[in-house]
Amino acid sequence: MPSQNSTSVGSSGEDYASEWLNANGFVVKHRNYRTKIGEIDIIAEKDALVHFVEVKASKYITNSAFMPEIRVNTRKQLKLKKLCADFIARTYPNTEKHWQIDVISATLNQDGSAGAIKYFPNAIHG
Repeated sequence: MPSQNSTSVGSSGEDYASEWLNANGFVVKHRNYRTKIGEIDIIAEKDALVHFVEVKASKYITNSAFMPEIRVNTRKQLKLKKLCADFIARTYPNTEKHWQIDVISATLNQDGSAGAIKYFPNAIHG
């Protein structure tokens, strides 16, 4: 079984998160949206609300798995808030667009296939 590095684990996690979002009524608009400030993993919309989704993925290893979502620390949260506010200002100027920052935790099986997906809506508050 081939090993996956952290980049491919992260990419697979984002793929599974996008699939989950689509299956649950979200419309994925952007993936890996980059600016000088940083990157937003997924930007989706549902019910006229913009969802900025931070995806944290890890590979399940028996007896050593941890919750990937714990890696969204205070520094990352502050950066995400700036990124999202910048995106809204650029994309929807002169419009009051409602948005929130969500977190998806994706744990991959040993073979790299989708394992558990946990969705944390409005996980990071402005």
